Amino acid sequence: MGGSLTARFNEPMQAATITSGTFKLKDQANNVVPANVSYNQSTNVATLKPQSALQFSSVYQAVLTAGGSC
Repeated sequence: MGGSLTARFNEPMQAATITSGTFKLKDQANNVVPANVSYNQSTNVATLKPQSALQFSSVYQAVLTAGGSC
């Protein structure tokens, strides 16, 4: 199962602070799913795209931790 996750911020963020270390996807066993993270400064949207297909009917948790800067 493919696709991506997005997080929209209500104010501009510093792009260098939105990384795979601050925006993660975890599987049911709490393992971090390898993903590419990007940030669009014109829309204030961070995008997380898993590097491989996700398992159908599995539960995942998106985690956005403090560490991003305005």
